Amino acid sequence: MKALKPLKKIGKQLGLRTPVLMATSPHYRRIRKLAQPIIANIRRDAVDRVHELHRDSTDGYTKYFHDLDWNIEYVVNEAIQADLVNVPPQRVLDIGCGPGYFLYALQQFGHDVVGLDVTDTEIFNDLVRELRLPRIVHRVEAFQAMPPTGEKFDVITALGIVFDMHRTPDIWGPKQWEFFLNDCRSRLRPGGRVFLRFNPATTQKFDFIRDDVAEMLRKMPGGKLSESKEIFLLTMPG
Repeated sequence: MKALKPLKKIGKQLGLRTPVLMATSPHYRRIRKLAQPIIANIRRDAVDRVHELHRDSTDGYTKYFHDLDWNIEYVVNEAIQADLVNVPPQRVLDIGCGPGYFLYALQQFGHDVVGLDVTDTEIFNDLVRELRLPRIVHRVEAFQAMPPTGEKFDVITALGIVFDMHRTPDIWGPKQWEFFLNDCRSRLRPGGRVFLRFNPATTQKFDFIRDDVAEMLRKMPGGKLSESKEIFLLTMPG
């Protein structure tokens, strides 16, 4: 999917939602096939009603309505990357669940899900409520453990991470990330996994995470950091 990003950018510049070469790729065709029933269900269950409530909103988060197909295809691709498609049911915690699209897609794939996020965005609150998604209200902060989350999880995810203060001078360093990952470890079952996708740090001198954080993650037992430093996977001993 990473290789298709330039094609997608070009397609958007030309006014195409999906560039032809991308649309004909086997990976995209798989995503599209998996996404179609989810798109139909999510419109029926919540999106059309919530969109109507916020039709006149000037909030930038209305982007989550304007191209619903792309948003659902995105979370389906994330589910594939996190190895959560065509697998036995898993218990999943998604940290920073936002509008709940990823949680909803995982439910459609048969998983037991819990979200964790703040309540700062009314559009997200309405979507999560209408989709009847379980959500723990909590703001992730450095050196603070998350609240009780119930039974342990098979997978913990965090996508497009912003809780690490990634566009501020207070961006997390190795110690903050080590504390957070140890907290995640304590909530995982044997063989459980943490799947993180970092956000582009557009105001920093690096792309996703600091070099010292990358070095720490590469040395972490059971950890694997992608070459681009965008994705980190941590696997617990079985």
